[in-house]
Amino acid sequence: MIKERYPLVDIIIVTYNSERTIKDLIKSLNRTVYPHKKIRIFIVGNNSSDNTLKVIKEQKIDIRSKIIKNNSNKGFSTANNQAA
Repeated sequence: MIKERYPLVDIIIVTYNSERTIKDLIKSLNRTVYPHKKIRIFIVGNNSSDNTLKVIKEQKIDIRSKIIKNNSNKGFSTANNQAA
């Protein structure tokens, strides 16, 4: 029998003013089925002017996660690279 290996999966979410939708995204990620829970989530708050980070912090995230807060919005690419 061949032993299956499951690599670690990183999910990077760059968010800006996503207060109304981020909660549903986190719920969806919590329902994600992947063997051995080998998933990490990096959420980069790209200096939102709404309550996006507050909503994120209020959610229970069942997967290993890290929240990165930007104090300025330098665009998607810069925010994405911060998570890597």
